[in-house]
Formats: sequence, structure tokens, C-alpha cells
Amino acid sequence: MRRPLIFFFISIFIISQFLTESVFAYTTNMNASVVVGKPTFTSPADFTASATNLYGVSDMAISGTKFIVADCNHNRVLIYNTIPTANGAAANVVVGQVNMTSSTSNQGGTVGANTLSCPGGVLVVGDKLLIADSGNHRVLIYNTIPTSNNASANVVIGQANMTTGTANQGGAVGANTLNGPGGLDYDSSTGKLFVTDSFNNRVLIYNAIPTANNAAANVVVGQADMTGSAFNQGGAISANGFDAPYDVAVTGNTLLIADSSNSRILIYNSIPIANNASANVVIGQVDMISGSVNQGGAVGANTLNESTSVFSDGTKVFIADVTNNRVLIYNSIPTSNNASADVVIGQTNFTGSSANQGSATPGANTLFNPSYVITSGSTMFIADDQNGRVLLYEDVAVTPTPSSGTSAPTSVSPSSCGATAPHSSPNLFQIDVKDTSATLYFAPVAGPVNRYFIAYGYTPGDERFGVEFSQGASTGVVAYTVGYLSPNSTYYFRVRGGNGCQPGAWGNEMKIRTEKKGTSLIRTFYKNFPSRIAGRRL
Repeated sequence: MRRPLIFFFISIFIISQFLTESVFAYTTNMNASVVVGKPTFTSPADFTASATNLYGVSDMAISGTKFIVADCNHNRVLIYNTIPTANGAAANVVVGQVNMTSSTSNQGGTVGANTLSCPGGVLVVGDKLLIADSGNHRVLIYNTIPTSNNASANVVIGQANMTTGTANQGGAVGANTLNGPGGLDYDSSTGKLFVTDSFNNRVLIYNAIPTANNAAANVVVGQADMTGSAFNQGGAISANGFDAPYDVAVTGNTLLIADSSNSRILIYNSIPIANNASANVVIGQVDMISGSVNQGGAVGANTLNESTSVFSDGTKVFIADVTNNRVLIYNSIPTSNNASADVVIGQTNFTGSSANQGSATPGANTLFNPSYVITSGSTMFIADDQNGRVLLYEDVAVTPTPSSGTSAPTSVSPSSCGATAPHSSPNLFQIDVKDTSATLYFAPVAGPVNRYFIAYGYTPGDERFGVEFSQGASTGVVAYTVGYLSPNSTYYFRVRGGNGCQPGAWGNEMKIRTEKKGTSLIRTFYKNFPSRIAGRRL
């Protein structure tokens, strides 16, 4: 539903005595100063594993001079001994692989203390390194930050031991189980650890960092108790439910949670000490019972589209608005619902949402599905997922012009989307699968369409990966090949159409499994016969 056009009149009072010194501020559409994971700002995505290349960055952490990156699609975590100051820096240590050129899930074998499967979060607490090993449904704790390749973890959360890696330990949801954990955070004042248990649709709070395997959490947020796992608690969107939370941030006594598939950030004015706490403030929606992408209308300074990351430095709030291909910055933590951001990174204004600003080539000021954002000192780090890189931005020194009195009132009007959404959803009916690729076949949507989106991940409803491609109205069948998949791995795919600024509805979901590495076999999966697989040799 289109939102009515509203005009806001803002009177800005400027007092000259406060404007005589330079201040630091990020600015809309600013350029990054350094790129990590690619040799230049315009380098295309390259998915080869190396010490200088990234593919699907899912989180970052800073520890002193060390820069730590979760390189999800390479199934590893990279450690840079110093924060890069030049483009294309090489990592010094790799966790989860034996060397810098290996990239298979669990090193091509079974789950172990030294393996990873799409790590989705990293956190440093003192000397400890914590990794949310999403694909193995666990959090690994290293008692010291590794200084050599292929280090083994000391403690595991979410599993009984280091050699198991099934969702919820292969059974029911409990206080000691995990299903696709993502973002992590730690409250130094209380010693509490926070884990986003994404596909159990909850955030777990541990009163202390566990020192033994299979520890139970103490408090759950997003569910009524430790056995619940349904999105939005099986009902309507509310202040106490989640749909695929991806990240968590703690600042002072305030808790912020990225409720990704509800396209919102929830703010709790105090750290929950009992299960099923309700949030106090929502960003990205007008109220606690709404959850539409971009509030069901056009992109704006107050809307979100599948927000996957939230971070606060104690004053500002930073949000990775992934499918709007931007990062939003709020100069203060909002205290009321539906607040508007002050700065946008990755777009020229608050109404833009195209990947790489509509260009086929990335740049120093563009983003394509930014997945995470953090800051350290005067530097902001953005994980630019689909461009396979991390961008570093430095605060810009701004010296305001001294003045006094009152400025003229300014009219600000959020734009509305005049495009018409596609009239139907795609019918995904067949997927041909090799070891590292999948070709999707689907019936096109009815009505206006100029692009399609493919979302995929490791579990039903998982949208951690995505592809967007241009395609106008057509009849018959649309085919698209998704590459760089992990061999011998399960994926879930779904497709939707889009027309300009209006996305259509998601179509049906299909489950596939890629072939073993190096095989020439193609397997065909059909929509209505998931167990009927026709293999044919090339």
C-alpha cells in the first residue's frame, strides 16, 4: 500500500559558539578509503580462495591492531595482524582451513575442532576468539586468538562435542542447542554473552562465556521459553517475536537486535533478565506489529529491507540494510518508533536501492548486499557481501560555518514508489545441479517485471546468499545458473520478480544437494518429486 505524502517542517537553530571546532562525521555517498579482499575498488567479484581474496563476508571484529574477518563462502576466518591501510592486503592467519587456498566446508571431511562451515559471526573478548560456525550449528571458543593456520577450538556451544554439527543436535530445541547461529556480542559490564540463534528465531543470553562444551543458555529473547523456535512465535508480528534474527549489539544497558526477515531493528531499553521480553522501540517500521519490506512502499530514510546487522558505538547506530544495498547511520539511538536515518552509505540518497548504484562495476562508494557493519575508533568497516570485499571508511573532518539565528524552514518529503509490482510469483519447477553450480528453471511472473531475485541458503527460508539479474517480461521458461556453490552441500532456493522499486512475492522453495567435488554428473531436481533424481553424464 502506498503511503501518503507527508511534509515535515524542520526549524534548525544554530548557535555559533558550538560551531567553531571541526567535528568528525560520515557523509552520504562517501567513498571508502581502503578495500580488503580485492585489489582495487572496481575489481569484480572473484571467488578463488587466497590470502588476498574474500567471498561472502559475514562478520568482522577488531582486537587491538588485529582485523578478523568471517569469510563465509570460503568456510574460514581470516586474521590480519594489522588493520589494512592499503588495498588488497594479505591475511596472516587462516582459521578453519589448512592453508590460504583451501575453502571446502569442514575441510572436505567431517566436523572437527579445526573445521568451519560458513562462519556467520566473530567476536573477540579479551584473549578469546569466538566464531559462530553457522553451517555446523555451533559457536566455537578459542582460548587464545590463533597465530598459526588450522588452529583447533577449545570449547563448543550448541553441540555436545567437537565432532557433531547437526541443527539442534539432531533433536528438539533446547537451552543448549543452536540452529544457524549468526551475530555475537558481549557485555563487559556483566560478563554476558549474546548469540543470535537465527533459524530458531531467538537470541540466547549466557550469564558468562562457557568454559565447557554444551552449555545451556540462561535467558531467551524472541521465544516464550527455551523449547520454542517458530518465527514470530508462530503468530503475528509483535514486540517479543523474531523472524530470522541475524545480529545483536549491546551498548551500555541497551540491547539492539536485527530482526532480518521482519525488516526491522528492535531496541530494548534494558538487557532482558527473563524469557520473552518485549522490545521498547522499533526502527524500520511504524509500530511493533508491522514487518513489510520498506513498510510496503518506497525506499526511504525510515525503511529497511531485510536488515542483517546492527552496531552501536554508544552514540550512533549503524545498520546494514542488505537488500536496499546500503548502510544507514543514525546519529543517536532512536527513542521512538519509525525514526529516520541521518546518513546513507552506498547510495546517493535515501530513495536509492540499486546494487552498486545500478552499475555493473563496483566502486568506492557503492555496495551490493552489505551484510555487516562495525566501527573502531574513527574507522567504519562494511562487509560488502556480493562484491566479495570489506570497505574501510574514515570519518571526515567537517568544519561548520559559524552562524547565529534560525535557518529557514526546510520541506522534506519522502518519495513514493510509482511502480507496479509483478502480479504473480515465479514457479520454480526444476534445478539441474553440478558440484559447484545449480541451474534454476522457472516460469516467469505475470505483469510488469524487469528483474529477478534468487535467494538461497542452507536451511528452509535461509536468505544469506542472493543474486539479482535483469530480465524483462517473457513467456515460456527463464533459466539462470548460480555458481560458486560448495560441493556435496544442501541448499534451498526460491525466486521472486521485481519491477523498478517494487519487489514481487517469493515463489515456492526447492531443496537440492550439490554433487561431490570434481564429478561430471548432473542431477535434476523436480518441484513435485523432491526424491526423484535423474542423473545423466555429460
